[in-house]
Amino acid sequence: MTNQELLDSVKLSLPVTDTRFDEDLLDLIEAAKADLGIAGVTLPEAIDSLSRQAVKLYVKAYFRITEDHDRLVAAYEKLKASLQMSTGHTDWRDGA
Repeated sequence: MTNQELLDSVKLSLPVTDTRFDEDLLDLIEAAKADLGIAGVTLPEAIDSLSRQAVKLYVKAYFRITEDHDRLVAAYEKLKASLQMSTGHTDWRDGA
């Protein structure tokens, strides 16, 4: 999934239809990827639905801080923790 496809997916989930926030949203997408990377989560080349959902939750939580912020951050953190334990989303190797 390209950054543009991920951006389009994020915009649909917000919902945002115009392009004036694209730079901010792309920054948040990169921040989400970086946060997942710091946590040891590796994103597959073709981002799967769980990874895409984690990025969407991160962006929703931080794009416009609303009364849902804490709930969205908690949901993101739980999904990130699940991805951290998944052998398909980490570089962890048996016996390493």
